[in-house]
Amino acid sequence: MAQKTLILLCAGLCIGLPAGAAEDRAVAALAQDLKEHAPSQWEVRVRWRDGRLLATIMPQPYQTAFDLWYAPSRMIAALTDLCPGANAEIWSLVGSEHDIVLEPSVGGKTAPGTRVSCRKALLNKS
Repeated sequence: MAQKTLILLCAGLCIGLPAGAAEDRAVAALAQDLKEHAPSQWEVRVRWRDGRLLATIMPQPYQTAFDLWYAPSRMIAALTDLCPGANAEIWSLVGSEHDIVLEPSVGGKTAPGTRVSCRKALLNKS
C-alpha cells in the first residue's frame, strides 16, 4: 500500500513539472520582452499572481517615476506601449486563458487604477 502511494505521489509530481516549466518560460520571456522595449534604466519584475502574469514596472530615474505617477494617463500610455505585440511568443506561453498585466511601482507603492491589461490593450488597438 505504501509503495502504491509513493508511486502515485511521484507520478503527480512529474505531471506537475511541465506546467511549472511552462510558467517559468513565460516569466522569463515576458521579462526579456519588457527589458528589450522599456527604457534601459527601468526595473522590471515578473511573476504569476492570481492567474495572471504580472509585471511590476519601476520607472527610473526617480524624477521620471514621480512625473509619471502624478500623470496617470501618461503612465498608462507608457505601460500600454510596453505590452507585447499580438504576434509575440509570450502569448502562446500564457495561453488564451491568462492575461498579462503591467503595474507601475513608485517608491514601493502601486496604484491599481494604473494597471494595464495587455489583452485588453491589444483588443483596443484592433
